[in-house]
Amino acid sequence: PAGSPPAAGAGCAPTLFGWRPRRTKAAPPASFLPKAMPEEKMPIRVRRGLLVCLLIAILAWIHCPLRPVVVLGGSMEPTLHHGQVVLMDRARYRKHPMRRGDIVVFRHQGMVQVKRVYALAGEQVWEIRTPDGECVFLADLGPLGPPRRLPARTRSGDYVVATRVPAGSLYVIGDGGNASWDSRHYGPIEAEAVLGRVLLHEHTRIATDQAVARATVPALW
Repeated sequence: PAGSPPAAGAGCAPTLFGWRPRRTKAAPPASFLPKAMPEEKMPIRVRRGLLVCLLIAILAWIHCPLRPVVVLGGSMEPTLHHGQVVLMDRARYRKHPMRRGDIVVFRHQGMVQVKRVYALAGEQVWEIRTPDGECVFLADLGPLGPPRRLPARTRSGDYVVATRVPAGSLYVIGDGGNASWDSRHYGPIEAEAVLGRVLLHEHTRIATDQAVARATVPALW
């Protein structure tokens, strides 16, 4: 009937003069719609090149004799400091013998440690021990043999023990003197436990003498 509202969905809007068709926006032409960008694929040659570079880097890392090592603790003060990063040469002892004074990285009791070689296999070390058996200092006896009296720096009841480094082992100490936990406490370590030698610009003989001087006391006669 006239004047009645159109059916639902007819697309008409009410006005003062009746109903009029609702204006709808025409859909834009297909040429104005955004087109999906084609997915760019990496060329096969580029992918192969990246894979080859990755393999070369992995092989270089595996076969490279140098490894970074972080020093933990102050047992090697003042030569090495806590948190210092040094380079370790893993191939050093494949062609060269281990020398007294070398700074080595080794694994002992599940921990990686950095110490200086004090004595090699077959050498004798004189240790000054307390009554409870704990080693405190090393005795610098020289070529004269055991002392008649202990140094004045030791306490009453201390005694001297001769320790011969067994075959396939080495005796290590820290440059920090008595502040280091080393072979004076847990004995010689196996040479097979050595992971490599620390690369450090130092005069080995002078640095070794200074480190030994902090860990030893002269014997009295």
